[in-house]
Amino acid sequence: MRLGGCEQCQLFLAVYPAFVEALPIISTSSNIQSTDTPVSTYTLSLDNLITELRDEVKKIGIIFNEEDARCELRDELFQDARNALDQILFFFEDLVHDGITDKSPTIYGYEQLLQTFPKLVRLKHEISNEYTRTTFDMISFGTEPRLYHRAISTAQLFNRHMRRIYSSVGGVASGQSYRDVQPHARDHLASLAQAKRISEASRLLFSFLERKVCHETEGKHEGHLRLSGFDQAELDMMLSICGHAGKWQQAYFRLADEKMEKKIVDCLCPLLKQSLRLRQPTQMMFDERGIYKFVIRKDRPKSRRAPSKETLGDILRGEERGRQKTPSHRTLKHNKKRGLGVEIATALLHLFGSPLLQARVLDANSIYILRDEDAAPEAYISFCLSSNPAEGTVSDVEAEDGDPSLLALAVILLELELEREITPCNEDIDELSGQPSLYVAATRHHGELEDNVDANFFGIIEECLQLDPNGEARLQGHWCDWAGKSTHPIDEDAQQHGTSTAALLLRVARHAEVFVGRVAKDQKHLNGATNNIVDAISHAATVWDVDIVTMSFGFNKRITAIEEVIRDVIGKRRNEGRDILFFAAANNDGLNSHEMFPASDLNVISVRGTNHTGEPLQEYSPSPWPQKVFPEVWLLGRDPDTRWHHGNNHPIYKDFNI
Repeated sequence: MRLGGCEQCQLFLAVYPAFVEALPIISTSSNIQSTDTPVSTYTLSLDNLITELRDEVKKIGIIFNEEDARCELRDELFQDARNALDQILFFFEDLVHDGITDKSPTIYGYEQLLQTFPKLVRLKHEISNEYTRTTFDMISFGTEPRLYHRAISTAQLFNRHMRRIYSSVGGVASGQSYRDVQPHARDHLASLAQAKRISEASRLLFSFLERKVCHETEGKHEGHLRLSGFDQAELDMMLSICGHAGKWQQAYFRLADEKMEKKIVDCLCPLLKQSLRLRQPTQMMFDERGIYKFVIRKDRPKSRRAPSKETLGDILRGEERGRQKTPSHRTLKHNKKRGLGVEIATALLHLFGSPLLQARVLDANSIYILRDEDAAPEAYISFCLSSNPAEGTVSDVEAEDGDPSLLALAVILLELELEREITPCNEDIDELSGQPSLYVAATRHHGELEDNVDANFFGIIEECLQLDPNGEARLQGHWCDWAGKSTHPIDEDAQQHGTSTAALLLRVARHAEVFVGRVAKDQKHLNGATNNIVDAISHAATVWDVDIVTMSFGFNKRITAIEEVIRDVIGKRRNEGRDILFFAAANNDGLNSHEMFPASDLNVISVRGTNHTGEPLQEYSPSPWPQKVFPEVWLLGRDPDTRWHHGNNHPIYKDFNI
């Protein structure tokens, strides 16, 4: 059944654009920053809510539109979509002013809809006759935070339902799911939190499995982990049965949300054998104490008999051979390949550093595909359980030119899009090593692909291919020590404020040239570092020719020499027809004090801190000086991840400083 055939859907598609046009706008426009009028914390918080509301409501039209409405849905999915559509229409109905019923009192037809959504039907009538600003004025999202929160929650719920429903049509990746690859920051935080939870849970489960399966038989217990189910903190796998070669049992393990009161399982093998005889999957819960027998869902399908021996590489090679005879030959449809790409990319996010991910890197020959004519293909990876687990995981791999797991992911996504394997050839020679390079091959295919793939999917691959050299390599020749005589980056400051800034820059500004100058060994030496700072600023502007200078320090009073060198540098740049920007920390745990120098200087942009919701933090947001009218910058100031990861997934601070 198609949702586009029902009246509710037609009503939604007709009125939705009016609600987008009627969205509230933020109050702190660009011109407010040119005045001396301070912006209140309440106004900033309200503007953050409005921004989130605008993003979430606009996202509705991306996730569900006319194209999606024409998709064929199974009966149960059709009913779920109808229910979600009714809920959003009821919400829209409440947003329309009651006065619209007086403006359009008589409308013929739509008898059923008029009873349920009288204001929306009349709004549709108004839109079809006069699509003007007065039409939008009939809609109001309110002006209070509680109303915005309600609207955001309603839109998020609709988006989640529709994303789930339409992502299951023809595989996870039929066009619409790729249009929504840039969710709001709150979605990012939730996704990352869930990924962290799954990664930690998988480590915990692996340690239990190592201890709970028997090791009496020769050989090792093997497993195949399905690359899905992560939204439920659930791990779906097939485990080998000890003493019975070729016998496998499907098992579900879910992380418990609350403390379990059941008896801890001492040995898993008897339960696997019992479930195998009953031809039912083994269902277990686990927490930090152990594993428990627990029926998670009663409607589980019967257990699969054995894992697939066919890899993604086998499928791609088979398709290439088949196309030599029949050009249109495909073992898997193109949209199902994209669906696999989403599963694999999601799995890498959730399992990065997990002992269950034992391949050095994920590639087409380490991913097993279980195919079923009546269902979407499933992707699996294999692992072993023993007292001596396989050496290394994906996170242990260290390379000179970035993270090899991301390069491998880019190659897999390219292969799924191109529907063939990528192998380096003679035109893929690396300029430095003189050897064929998988990275060069991937970038070549990526460039050829641009005009033939969904732009957002193309962008995902592009992000994976941004494999800049690591932090140490990027800082070679970009270091100068005014506080000592070190020829290489070194940090002796226990607080590591400058180090954190440098690490963050290297991680997020991957295309930027980063130069580091050490002006003081630590904070107690800062008061005597004026000459070092003056020399460093002059050197940065003239020798390094930088565009931006960031200063991770501050003084309680103005330093004339520093003030003058900043002014001189800016003047010289402007005479050359160029600009240079100076940024400095407004304060670091200064609480109620005024902002520090040089952040207080009129030529310096003051950097202040917020929490993850955008609310200013008092310790990083001091009182501004009355003469300071230059724009301020507000950035995440509490618990940003400034760690530099170096091998074995151990986050450490590498040695560089600002």
